[in-house]
Amino acid sequence: MVITIIVLLILVGVTLSTLSGQDGILNKAATAADRTNKMTAEEAIQVEVLGSYNSKGEIDLEDLNTNLIKNLKGIKYDSNELSESNKIKNLPAVVEYNGYSIVIAEDGVTATQASVEVGKEVTKTEKYNYSDGVNVATVPKGFIVSETDKKIDTGLVVKAPDGSEFVWVPVPTVVSPSEGAGTKNKAMAILKDGHYRGLLYDFEGENSTIKSGCTTTATDFREPAYLSDETSGDASTHNNNIVTENGLQEEYDNMIRGIIKYGGFYVGRYETSLNETKVQSKNGQTSMDATVSSGNRWYGMYEKQINYASDNEIEDIVGSSMIWGSQYDAMLNWMLKGSEASKVTTEKIPQHPKTTTGSTEGDVINNIYDLGNNLAEWTLEACGTKVRLLRGGNCNNYFTSSFRFDHYPVDSHDSSGSRLTLYIR
Repeated sequence: MVITIIVLLILVGVTLSTLSGQDGILNKAATAADRTNKMTAEEAIQVEVLGSYNSKGEIDLEDLNTNLIKNLKGIKYDSNELSESNKIKNLPAVVEYNGYSIVIAEDGVTATQASVEVGKEVTKTEKYNYSDGVNVATVPKGFIVSETDKKIDTGLVVKAPDGSEFVWVPVPTVVSPSEGAGTKNKAMAILKDGHYRGLLYDFEGENSTIKSGCTTTATDFREPAYLSDETSGDASTHNNNIVTENGLQEEYDNMIRGIIKYGGFYVGRYETSLNETKVQSKNGQTSMDATVSSGNRWYGMYEKQINYASDNEIEDIVGSSMIWGSQYDAMLNWMLKGSEASKVTTEKIPQHPKTTTGSTEGDVINNIYDLGNNLAEWTLEACGTKVRLLRGGNCNNYFTSSFRFDHYPVDSHDSSGSRLTLYIR
């Protein structure tokens, strides 16, 4: 079986000025991982790389060697990458740890995995990689790679067991070393006090920058975020305890860990629609809007999408959710690299009456449909204590796919829908 390589960029979110105090940082990160009992080989390597940056933002090889040998029992080096003193001499360098062969480079790590052929269902327990000859995507058990839409740069399509279609969104840098570095590396999150916090972006032309006010301590644009307002927010009776502050943080942490491990996530190819009581991502369907989601506005849409994996008995393979704001922005940052970048921020889709999913001509970027028309899409991003954010245009408003506006989650709008996402466990 062909061995391929999946790039998992691993810069961990702390400010560069704090990296010199590596022992305390290492212990803090390790304690956080031990507390959740979810320390993976990739996360263990992340912790050691975290403590190896100098004040210039470069990996100090001497510190890296010390950290690897001191803290990771059973670490093995590739002899070709060693100096006479049995230490890593140059980057990139190969190490083996907990059954993974990992390449450490200045911008991250690379782990080896196996391949799956186009059109073949993944039936083994392990996850496999699909290679299009240039790039690699991870395919979950039971999902089938499209026979036609198989280029990762322009949108690799896979079909879930229920027939829903999803597109792989590669994320080169998942976690940023600082809030300020996000604009350059387009990371999704930073690490703060043992948990991940989302990085959100503004888009203009063919560029994106970290959204003003989006910080780890933000009360404005942020995620994960619990809305404390008792009339219009998560503390209202409409919530019915569907959303909790601790639950959102755990969900976000798990999602980011999955993206770190596999280098990307899956986004619904189409706006979320309903098959009786279950959500799906299929062509030619009526998009689920805030008036038909169990009569519970944003909360009904969120609950149905968070339950997609369990409803289809694949919760041990993938986690499902309403799209996070940082996922939406990661999707747009990926799209900005392609030939249709103008559709992200400048090319507005002609306004149409409400139609079925996938039916508006031109409303597609990288094989993902319904971004600029039909319904605006609720996300998990929040602002203040009362509102959550929607993205894109809809049948009533002439906006680009990157447009952002807010509504109270208790409101009911027939032009407000959402989009399903999956991360691999």
